[in-house]
Amino acid sequence: MYFLLHKGTVVSPVNSNESLHLSLCNRLVRLKRTAKEANRSLEIMKYSVKLVLWKCSLNPGIYNFMTRLWIHSGW
Repeated sequence: MYFLLHKGTVVSPVNSNESLHLSLCNRLVRLKRTAKEANRSLEIMKYSVKLVLWKCSLNPGIYNFMTRLWIHSGW
């Protein structure tokens, strides 16, 4: 269905859900971006923990130091 305007201009009707659709698409894009950033942060933290554990296996003194730090930090 099309509308005929003056001077022969033809336009299609505006979809009433278009603004809602765009809003939901924008929210989805933001959610994907946030999830990607969170996953990246988790991967970095996992890598850091693995690195610390690997270092501790090489030098037990580091493990004792990290344990004391962890206990005094209140975690």
